[in-house]
Amino acid sequence: MVFLAASGSRRRRRRNFVAQELVQAAYFSSSLVTYTLGSMQSSPVKSSMYPFWAASLYILSRSADYITAYSLDDNSHGRTQRIYHSVLSMIYVVLIAATILTNDYGILLFIDMVLIGFTKWVQRDMACRMASGSWNLDKMVSDYMQQEHTGRGVSYDPVSMRGYHYLVDWPLRKSKLEAGTLYATQLTTKANQVIDIERIWQCESLSSEQRDACLSFSLFHLLRRRFFGFICAESPQKKTHDFVFKGLLAKNERGAIDYGRVFKVIDVELAFMYDFFFTKHAFTYYESRIASAMFSFMLVMLALMLATIAVSHGSLASFLHVRNWSTVATTTTTDIAVTLLMLASITLLEVLQLLLYWKTIWGTALRSSRKFSRFFGSVHLNTIHPDINYRIQRSAGKLGKPVELSAQVKEALVQSLESTQGVLTNGQSSLRSNGADDPLWACRLDNMHQDSGTGSSEQKKNQAHFILTWHIATCYCEGLEKMTYPSPTIGGDLKQRHLDIATKLAKYCAYLVVSEPKLLPGHHYDTQRVFEAVVEEAIEFLQSDSRDTCESKEGIFHNSVRLGKQLEGMEQGARWKVLADFWAEMLLYLAPSDNVKAHVECLANGGELITHLWALLTHAGILERGQKIAINDTESAGG
Repeated sequence: MVFLAASGSRRRRRRNFVAQELVQAAYFSSSLVTYTLGSMQSSPVKSSMYPFWAASLYILSRSADYITAYSLDDNSHGRTQRIYHSVLSMIYVVLIAATILTNDYGILLFIDMVLIGFTKWVQRDMACRMASGSWNLDKMVSDYMQQEHTGRGVSYDPVSMRGYHYLVDWPLRKSKLEAGTLYATQLTTKANQVIDIERIWQCESLSSEQRDACLSFSLFHLLRRRFFGFICAESPQKKTHDFVFKGLLAKNERGAIDYGRVFKVIDVELAFMYDFFFTKHAFTYYESRIASAMFSFMLVMLALMLATIAVSHGSLASFLHVRNWSTVATTTTTDIAVTLLMLASITLLEVLQLLLYWKTIWGTALRSSRKFSRFFGSVHLNTIHPDINYRIQRSAGKLGKPVELSAQVKEALVQSLESTQGVLTNGQSSLRSNGADDPLWACRLDNMHQDSGTGSSEQKKNQAHFILTWHIATCYCEGLEKMTYPSPTIGGDLKQRHLDIATKLAKYCAYLVVSEPKLLPGHHYDTQRVFEAVVEEAIEFLQSDSRDTCESKEGIFHNSVRLGKQLEGMEQGARWKVLADFWAEMLLYLAPSDNVKAHVECLANGGELITHLWALLTHAGILERGQKIAINDTESAGG
């Protein structure tokens, strides 16, 4: 529990395997708490302080950290087990008290502590229920977005956000569902009670960073809608496409795209996403249960006050009259000190959690929404949102450190997205734009002769064979580079930049094949089978005596050698430019996915670069590969 309190809240920022496993072990330590309480109850000799120690242990096990789930399945399937452990622990606590307490004053203190533990359990359980079943909330967002693009007129500007009424905050319980709206949820609140992006951008006194922070919260609502299976009605619209390509990717006053800004907006959005599914922050915000937190705090203070008064009157031990059938050891000063220390620890933990919540992105959003519901106007926006955005930006900076991307990689990915305007291909567009037509065969399925054990329909979806072919070829070129130019400074800065981009993205895509196949197109088992087949081909090749004839053979490994030799024939600078552009486009091509659960699940382990791209493409209306894209009032399709 101490480890959870110290490290649990930083779980998303930690990608270290040991740290993740320690958090998991601590999270599943509730059975140890139950075992300890059972041992205390069955002990032949008890301390007179056992009831308060048991109640304190129960409270700490329910409130040591904000984490409510270690995995998404814990929110739904693990609920029965949580209830079982909680009820069993409470039974042990009550039995311990029943064998010791008889005095009304002691019973009053014990009941107060039991209420604290029960309140903590209810908060945690309700947070899990909301994370696994907030259907009404997300249906409201889905239906609103369907109306947003059809009922607000056609005039819009993605730079000034005019016409973009993406929800930031609104009264959740003011809506209707009736035949007149075709049973779509419709908000019934007053217009000035709804905060949207257009109104945020109308406040000229807000900085761009502050506006982006509010934008992240709005986009979080749209992304979460996909997890619960609701449609993205706005995705086919040109307005949605322009939101990213002419809004987020708009050039600044210096005439350049702020590549870091794009990833920062998405990173804060995913921080909200993580909190919603794995902590109780979102429950406190959406359900307006800050009063519940204050109630539990008051109960804790009452318990500490009762214990302090008892000690000051020398009655903490005197009111603990034991039952005749109990053997209770004499209460010592140490026992009393330990009891007071535990109560003080609970109080301190409660105070710290209230303060920390109030400073999180959720706490500041809660304050701002309540103020905004009473006042509306740019002057109030200016006084509300600077603090919100400062906290959000600070949180985003901390969350991004473990998975920090180089500016070069960010720039390459955004440039590739901008150049294709969302018409995604598996690297073919970049090869053609660089005049590299010869390697195009390695991007086409009909030229990839392999026996990976997958069906033809799955092969069209699965991209593992392309990834591994180009990855091995890139490694071949990298090895050739090290042998030819041992010093990385030889060849110029531009070549080195392209080399770094190509090798990093190639290795990352290969990592996805091996470690995160569920984030890639096609069935993850097919991806694993392709990888296993390539490993066997590589072993066979290395053991073969006729390596010079490998290009004439079939298989991914042999095709990659053929591709590597083809790339070797290019001029050095052009070779790495081709590979850098190819891998940037390939990763974008891999990003669209319907496996929302896999992307959300990986947030708990530090998050993935491909998840950032998946979210970005979602907001551009790109939900799948080969999708028709609305560009300049015409439709284009990626292949």
